[in-house]
Amino acid sequence: MKKIAIFLLFCLFCAPAWAQDEAIEGVDKAFYPLQSVLRNLELKPEQRSRICSESLTSLARVNQLRAEIGNVQLEEACLKLSDQVDSAKLKDLYRRRGELEAEIYLARQEYMKSLKSILTEEQLRQLEQRRDLSRQNREPKVKP
Repeated sequence: MKKIAIFLLFCLFCAPAWAQDEAIEGVDKAFYPLQSVLRNLELKPEQRSRICSESLTSLARVNQLRAEIGNVQLEEACLKLSDQVDSAKLKDLYRRRGELEAEIYLARQEYMKSLKSILTEEQLRQLEQRRDLSRQNREPKVKP
């Protein structure tokens, strides 16, 4: 089910009508934040194509890492259920899971770096302005 949702997400992202409002009208924008932001940047077709390619590559890597984390968690659960818990092995599994989570974080950072290399200076400036505006809207309002 998760793979289908991810596939649909990227089909939507890479759809030819993607730049039109109808392409994602009615879609929960909180679920597709990057697409709704990038849609407003007037991307060229080659930019859209490169972003789609980078997204799919990054997503494949992150999914592979998440699967490995799932395997590690399964090993942890089996080890915890055994009569005698091997604390050294359990410690190694916790360390491995932490390394995998760090790899996911780094993969996301690399993805964002690749997006920045695809966008023009003006598009990056527009993204910065939107980010700043979004942060201002999220700040708690203090009543006098």
